[in-house]
Amino acid sequence: MRGRAAHGSRWDVGVDAIRHAGLLLASLDALDAELLPTREHALLGRPSLHASTITGGIGLSTYPDRCHFTIERRTIPGETTAAVMAEIEHAFAHVRAQRPELDASVSLIFEQPPSDVPLDAPIVRALDSALRACGEEVTVTGMSAWTDAAILNEAGIPAICFGPGDIALAHAAEEFVRVDEIERATLVLAALAMEWTRKGA
Repeated sequence: MRGRAAHGSRWDVGVDAIRHAGLLLASLDALDAELLPTREHALLGRPSLHASTITGGIGLSTYPDRCHFTIERRTIPGETTAAVMAEIEHAFAHVRAQRPELDASVSLIFEQPPSDVPLDAPIVRALDSALRACGEEVTVTGMSAWTDAAILNEAGIPAICFGPGDIALAHAAEEFVRVDEIERATLVLAALAMEWTRKGA
């Protein structure tokens, strides 16, 4: 967001880049609250959008001439980068219609595709069999975090995520995995390797 620096008393000269950023964030909030809940994936749920970082301003009595913020827009299978960028640009256009002096640009800084593996894929069936062989309960869920499995899936190599721990503890002050979970996961992964190689999958 680009504004115009001026003394805080000069409302007739200054253009507040932070204020414009707030309007844009409100427009993006409406996108997240109204449009994104209309889309849903059976295992992953709805897509999401949140503001991750924001910087701007140089002092209390100065109109800020710059404001920079980043957002994270998590996609679900079926959504394309082009469509997501078009939605964000539409949010910009909505604010520009209210504030013609808005001077802003958007750029894509990082992109990773979502991952989707059919429930009847051989790797899914093999893990199901390994879990049952180890006396574990079988529950198929979506992985809300992005992993390298998406790279393999995009290359045509079916890949899924399985292991000990709780994603709710990721990026927290205290991350940990219980020892008994590691032991149980080790047994399941060994059984999976044996199942996979025995069938020549």
